[in-house]
Amino acid sequence: MSDLMKRIRAVFGSNTSKTAFHRASPFRELGYVNPDGDRVPDEYLVRISSRRHNTTVVAPLQENISMHTESFWGPAVPKGLLEALDKLLQGASGGRASLITKATTRRMWYGSSPIRMQLHLVFQAYEDPVREVVEPTRILQSMALPALSLQTAEESVWWDPRKEFPILAPPGPTPYNPEGLLREGGKINSKIGERLQKFAGGDEILVEIGQFLTFSSVVVTSVTPTIPAMFNPNGNPVRSEVSITFETYEMMTVEDLSKVYDKTNAPTVYKDGTGGN
Repeated sequence: MSDLMKRIRAVFGSNTSKTAFHRASPFRELGYVNPDGDRVPDEYLVRISSRRHNTTVVAPLQENISMHTESFWGPAVPKGLLEALDKLLQGASGGRASLITKATTRRMWYGSSPIRMQLHLVFQAYEDPVREVVEPTRILQSMALPALSLQTAEESVWWDPRKEFPILAPPGPTPYNPEGLLREGGKINSKIGERLQKFAGGDEILVEIGQFLTFSSVVVTSVTPTIPAMFNPNGNPVRSEVSITFETYEMMTVEDLSKVYDKTNAPTVYKDGTGGN
């Protein structure tokens, strides 16, 4: 048990129950279970949901939360142009004047990076190693991998080009999804938009960190599982440690960040349990 989990136990004790905030997932849940009725409070649980896999992976928070983003700044006046003009002025003035001033060295914003976060999750088998360790590890790895884009036709078809030239669907959300481009006030504003939405690909990945943060659309950039040599008689590992790194799908604004911190932010895309492609 990690030091963080020991501190949680010291504060909350045993037999803690679900909080009112607990959001029942429409998907199957894998990973953390309630060992011997000794439940970790929901505010210390990480929940990662994927539409493509119709799955929510649950694990206790192991480490402090660390988020990283940065802004990129550069000279407002092009450096090459400023240097060329400054050389002319210094030459003409005999070195008595220069264009290098506080005003000409002002900088302008070139953009900001997405928010980046790394989570270290631990899965421990208490009842079912497949459901509690193997499957959550596999699903998290799958969130960083492509999938077959189209199902092949029935075997009765004598030749199917998709069998010879398989097409892959990229992991994570897709920039070609019309959602966000065809919406007004949270509703798709045209019948055309509704039809296009049905054909949009990609995955929607939701990350919830306790009752604190909700990232409604992320890309998983790396997944590194470490599986100790501890197996049950059926050959399944009884423990897995997974480091997963994700970034927000888009550069965030001040308003977007407010939604991340908003405890009422429940993306409707997960309410009906409908999976992706």
